[in-house]
Amino acid sequence: MSALQETPLIQLQQVSRTFPGPDPVHALRAVSLSVARGEVLGIVGRSGSGKSTLLNVIGLLDRITAGTYTIDSQSVNKLSDHQATRLRASFFGFVFQQSFLLASLTAQENVELALRPHGAPRKDRRAIAVAALKAVGLGHRLQAMPATMSGGEHQRAAIARAVAQHPQVILCDEPTGNLDERTSAEIVAMLLDLANRGTAVVIVTHDLTLARQLPRVLTVRDGTISAGLDSGLLAGRDD
Repeated sequence: MSALQETPLIQLQQVSRTFPGPDPVHALRAVSLSVARGEVLGIVGRSGSGKSTLLNVIGLLDRITAGTYTIDSQSVNKLSDHQATRLRASFFGFVFQQSFLLASLTAQENVELALRPHGAPRKDRRAIAVAALKAVGLGHRLQAMPATMSGGEHQRAAIARAVAQHPQVILCDEPTGNLDERTSAEIVAMLLDLANRGTAVVIVTHDLTLARQLPRVLTVRDGTISAGLDSGLLAGRDD
């Protein structure tokens, strides 16, 4: 049975997100999608299309207004804030355009810091951080301070920090936005390799070169989604 035939790891059914106000903003409109274990999904769209809101909803950083959201077949619609925070910490890893490494800590210490909420002893945190950094090619930069690291090394460290927590899903928001073409390709290859090892990866990007490398892509337009790359984006009319 293929991954797409299995029970979805995450599934949104007719999900909407409206921000209230005098002129309500309908950021998502009846969106339905699913992601299987080990699947890579790209999400593209113009600025303001709703793609970042969609990623925030998936990562439990935002609440839905209508519809149903299930994680591992369990509804998360009515989770308390505390429950949502605990599930987010255990189920998701995050990689953003900015690495958000703490400048006062080494690469290894930054990864170790992310492991503290999981309650692992310090000795174990150290071993996990070292293994994660070695896995992304930073075994020789364990004690490097962020100020001495390149953009690519920052993103490698951010990926190590995410995978060290053994998430089921890694959510990436413009992970190659500040990188050159060669380094971007290395980061994409690293993310695809994670999927090959069973971790689902969702990548929000405006980079069509990156999107074309992904096995499945959705386009977000005015809060709705469609399969594949939108013809307007392909024509180079993204903002």
